[in-house]
Amino acid sequence: MHRASPEAADDEPLPLDFVVDVAICERRAHLRHVTPTGPVAGDLTDDPPEATGAGDEGGSPARAVGVNADDLGVSGVVHLLRTGADAPEAVVLPSDLALVANEGLRRSVAHLVRELARRVDPAIEVAATVGPRGIEPFHLDGPPDVPIGELVARARKVARAARAPLVERLDPTCESCRFAEICLPDESFHLARSGLAPAGADAVRRLVPARDDRLPLHVQEPGARIGVSKGRLRVRKDRQLLEEIPLSDVAHVSIHGNVQISAQALRVLLAEGIPVFVFTGSGWFLGRWIAEPPANVPLRMAQALLARDRGEQALEVARGLVADKVHNARVFLRRNARQDVSEALERMESLERKVADCDDFASLRGLEGAAARAYFQAWNACLAPKRGFRATGRTRRPPRDPVNAMLSYAYGILVRDFVLACHVAGLDPMMGIYHRPVWGRPALALDLMEPARPWIADSVVLRLINNGEVTPRDFVQGAGTVSMSPTARKALLEAYERRADQLFTHPVFGYRISVRRSFEVQARLFARWVLGEVPSYASVRVR
Repeated sequence: MHRASPEAADDEPLPLDFVVDVAICERRAHLRHVTPTGPVAGDLTDDPPEATGAGDEGGSPARAVGVNADDLGVSGVVHLLRTGADAPEAVVLPSDLALVANEGLRRSVAHLVRELARRVDPAIEVAATVGPRGIEPFHLDGPPDVPIGELVARARKVARAARAPLVERLDPTCESCRFAEICLPDESFHLARSGLAPAGADAVRRLVPARDDRLPLHVQEPGARIGVSKGRLRVRKDRQLLEEIPLSDVAHVSIHGNVQISAQALRVLLAEGIPVFVFTGSGWFLGRWIAEPPANVPLRMAQALLARDRGEQALEVARGLVADKVHNARVFLRRNARQDVSEALERMESLERKVADCDDFASLRGLEGAAARAYFQAWNACLAPKRGFRATGRTRRPPRDPVNAMLSYAYGILVRDFVLACHVAGLDPMMGIYHRPVWGRPALALDLMEPARPWIADSVVLRLINNGEVTPRDFVQGAGTVSMSPTARKALLEAYERRADQLFTHPVFGYRISVRRSFEVQARLFARWVLGEVPSYASVRVR
């Protein structure tokens, strides 16, 4: 697809689909073309439109012709259609023209498309729309309501803008816009006016799908091999078929330990936009194969400046991340403790208050570390004694007990999900503002996941233990470390994915959304903050 860019706005013709989008919604146009933040289902293509009856009764299918009109300042693909043997060709108007709410702008876009078509055939007079009901004429009598030059100048102004136009009002047409999950109009509008205050009932429309119909695929069987055939992923071991799943049902693939994947499967997965994540057998996140990220250069540049400078703005968001993490950890203990943990709760509450006044990153890390020690020292109070598990504080690399082995594994899966969310939002997961960027560490993903550790990863591990889904026999101990057996890993992966698919009420926006889908919302809101569209970043602070 053609893309508009601020750098080229004064020198090159603007893409036609960009001008059409400007007529529909300037914010949509900027997010889709100037600062693209991920693919959208049903995005426009240059394929000729199909219509019932096109090509019948002496007609012919539409043909696509590329046009570059320097005098108009627009280039693009026009579709020409002959409706009868002796009929002249008509220009087919873009299908998205129906989304232009202003009738005057709609007619102006139609005039622009016809002018482009006349660069191919000066005799073209008729414009038409094509849809399920067939070919319908679009009358263009008289001059355009908005001059074409004025329409193009308006589009050029949008292309020059460093950030997308702010959401000034809530538009009913947003409900049918396929870019709503990228734009987040209601969420941006609420944060710009009310900050982090919870929204009232029905104040924020949930325009983002509550759940993803696709599911992750985890493969952990040693010696297994992932292949592809006839649009289906197939997992085999020693010529035995272990699993078969259609590509359309796969959200992403996670490989744990000694598992192979064919080059053909990898190529198909990348072509379909399905990422592949690689873990060690103990759950350490090694890396990913992922399709080319969205070309959101302004967002990446703004993010890089924040990561480099780590000024007051970054410190403010970092304070919020740490405060929300400590708060969520306190809620976890209050909900799950089977013994008195009042001392730990008071200690953590005191540290949470100090976070608000912290004026440097080093002190903030010290407060976070102190809160984490108090939290994990009280973790045993949440465990059912009859299950035979006991934690020895927080130990990692290597974990010293089964509880820590499961926590480390769960955190590895959680960071995978936030890496993917950053990618979808057009962010670089390696450039954080709280965790310092270092070689090989997804610092931003770690930043965003901090408040989620207690209420997602920790709750998964606690439920596994207290519900008896894992036992001490499911772990291997030796050489001062503890590792999970395949049985324990499978139980944890299944429990995590169940948790990620659960719906909850967002504490700020008030709508119901799945845990996994909320990761993407959080990443997109962070991107909106980086670009200055909203004054603050809202992580999930459980009640």
